[in-house]
Amino acid sequence: GLPGIIGQPLGPGVFRLGYGPVWDGFGDILTGVVRAIADDYGALVLIDHDAAARQIGIDLLDTAHAAGRDFRLAEGARV
Repeated sequence: GLPGIIGQPLGPGVFRLGYGPVWDGFGDILTGVVRAIADDYGALVLIDHDAAARQIGIDLLDTAHAAGRDFRLAEGARV
């Protein structure tokens, strides 16, 4: 299964994601997911993955850096 993922706000626009011990490369996959989400929302973020500590640091630099992408979960539905 998937490990527990814990999000922790550290200050305005600064977050840390921690994850439990799992298979090699899980942190890299999670980092890629965070990057894809930031890209979809048009946010400019600095992402730092510390594999030894099993943590991903996220610094939100600009929430409106680029236009967000249109997302459709199902035909006719808009989110």
